[in-house]
Amino acid sequence: MARPLAQEMRVQGSLTGELQNLIYDLLPTLEELEAKYVDLVGQTAKLKAAGLIYATEWWRPDGNGAPRYLYLLYPQQPGQPRRRDYVGADDDKIQEARESIARAKQFDTLTAEAQQIREKIENAAEFLDQGCAVLKGKPRFMLRRRP
Repeated sequence: MARPLAQEMRVQGSLTGELQNLIYDLLPTLEELEAKYVDLVGQTAKLKAAGLIYATEWWRPDGNGAPRYLYLLYPQQPGQPRRRDYVGADDDKIQEARESIARAKQFDTLTAEAQQIREKIENAAEFLDQGCAVLKGKPRFMLRRRP
């Protein structure tokens, strides 16, 4: 919707034309960022619902010294002993644990990407806020208040 509007509203040869064109060019970018952000939030919600494990694998060897029994070692919390969960040698349980660990890594990656988009939007809003203050001739603190 914004693309045709942005192209339709382009201004030529006026004093404020370039500024208006910049604003109209932002519309498709904002829509893309919003769609990407909503998609990332949806993906992270699905990953979280599927279950996340923040742990590393540790294998206890069998009698011959080959890795046999899987344990999950969780990050140590201050003042508490390190948590260690036994998974065992069952292939299905091992696969489930590995998938949960992979989901946790993917969750962190997608969350960081969503945070970057959020910061971009907040920074752009701050700059636009400053631009509005300049154009309106008002102190910046009078225009927009953020929670």
